[in-house]
Amino acid sequence: MKKDQKKIIKRRFGLWAAVLVSGVLLNTGRVQAASAPNYDYNVITDAEEKVNPKDKVSDSKGIQSVLNKAIGSKKEITIYFPAGTYNIDKTLRVYSNTHLILDKNATLYRMDSWVNREVLFNVDQNSKRDVVGKYNMSKNITIEGGTIDGGNTAKATKGTDVVRFDHAENITIKDCTIKNTYDCHILELVGVKNGEVSGCTFSGFRYRKGKENNYTYAREAIQIETAWKTGNEPWARGSVIDGTSCKNVVITNNKFDNIPCGVGQHRHTKNGKYRNEDITITNNTITCSNQNKAAKIAITCIGINNLTVKNNTIKGPYQFAMHVMVADGVTIENNKAEGMKKNGIMVDSGKNVVISGNTLKNIAKHGISIGGGSVKKVSGNKITNVKWNGISVDDGKVTSITGNTINKAKKHGISIIDIHGKADCSLKNIFNNTISNTGENGICVNKAKVTNVSGNTLKSINKSGIVLIAGSIGSGKSRTKGIQENSITGCKQHGIVAMSGTISSIGKNKISNMAVNGISLSGDAKVYYIIKNNIKKCKRQGIFNGSTYTQTKIEGNTGQK
Repeated sequence: MKKDQKKIIKRRFGLWAAVLVSGVLLNTGRVQAASAPNYDYNVITDAEEKVNPKDKVSDSKGIQSVLNKAIGSKKEITIYFPAGTYNIDKTLRVYSNTHLILDKNATLYRMDSWVNREVLFNVDQNSKRDVVGKYNMSKNITIEGGTIDGGNTAKATKGTDVVRFDHAENITIKDCTIKNTYDCHILELVGVKNGEVSGCTFSGFRYRKGKENNYTYAREAIQIETAWKTGNEPWARGSVIDGTSCKNVVITNNKFDNIPCGVGQHRHTKNGKYRNEDITITNNTITCSNQNKAAKIAITCIGINNLTVKNNTIKGPYQFAMHVMVADGVTIENNKAEGMKKNGIMVDSGKNVVISGNTLKNIAKHGISIGGGSVKKVSGNKITNVKWNGISVDDGKVTSITGNTINKAKKHGISIIDIHGKADCSLKNIFNNTISNTGENGICVNKAKVTNVSGNTLKSINKSGIVLIAGSIGSGKSRTKGIQENSITGCKQHGIVAMSGTISSIGKNKISNMAVNGISLSGDAKVYYIIKNNIKKCKRQGIFNGSTYTQTKIEGNTGQK
């Protein structure tokens, strides 16, 4: 008997023996014996049908004969796979109440003759997968340890998952290596409730020819799918199409090695129905090498409500580290992303989105890009060395951008612009951010509405500190709303600029070491108050008013005039 096999048996039966001996001591002083354990233990190589992990003959029939013991069982059927390679030439059908335990050196290997079909999927009690819907096809299935290998994908001609679960509840996959798929998913969850994937490693992917550079053609290593369709085209073929979504699924502590798409869902319904809910993606490492030209999106947050993406590490030339679209209640927190081809974090649409505490560096476009939807806050993020803007808002509504640190943005540190010209791009507070070494302006507002730009620290800015090109900053003629209490030093142009639009008040700012003016108004910019600013060491003027608006009240400013 193998060492790992002995350990499993010892663990299982040792616990039962301990409970049986100890019993339960009642108040009467009597000892009540424990009942027998609620599982049935099997070693796969003891199957009546031949299973030999040392030869190259198919083991599917023998393995299936042991899996069939779970049919109709009310207790857990535990099946142990000793070390070795088990050759699969027919999909293994797994029933409710099954626990597969693979030795760390055990491998289920998809043979060349079966490379266009799944290695393993769940079925109902009649061995069917296209009859029972909701979460009722299978329950209580665990796969633990070992390797499930999709085989030689160079010989594949049809995209097929390696492992798939449909219409199921209480699904656990842990401490496994699952690898090698062609143009499909390594693991697919379709309409799964209470699922967990943890401690696993995913690797080995090949795209269909011609799809490598189409980043909208996503094939996530783990797909979290709804059992729905577009027109007459099912999202997941072979499943009951009844709108069952995934609920309460956790993807945690996994490693995705050189994978072009990590985890998520890329489809959604337009009417908001059938969305996945309560999905948690945490503590995963997702990488793709620079040589992999097919890298797309690491975490796809589309069509999911109540989604948490936290403490993940993402490296490689992905288009986006995280992409949010048509989702409600999304938290993206404390993730690290490096080397993206486009944006670090992209929000196209969605509601109640929070982006906080993320570290983003070496990004080829924006660190964080908000192109629509409603975002509660963008806070505490550290963004370094981005080729466009540190934080870019070009549509949608944002409550606050606060406490972020942005260094070495080639364009603006923070850019707020209404690119559609619909006057629906708005932001309440840009507060307490630290911005340095930008290629253009520190904070730039254009055709958008911002209530407050206050408490920010801007230094070593290649153009101007805070710029209004058009739109508005403030609220009516308020003296306390607008551009307030910022510290601006070392700009190669101006400290604060208004070219057009409206600013309620420019007040209590500390401005120093400007290559031109401290505060500069031009065009038809309408600024109601310039009050109580401290301005010094500007090469030209402390305050320059070249605007056609002549009613600006300038009072109480100190330092350079």
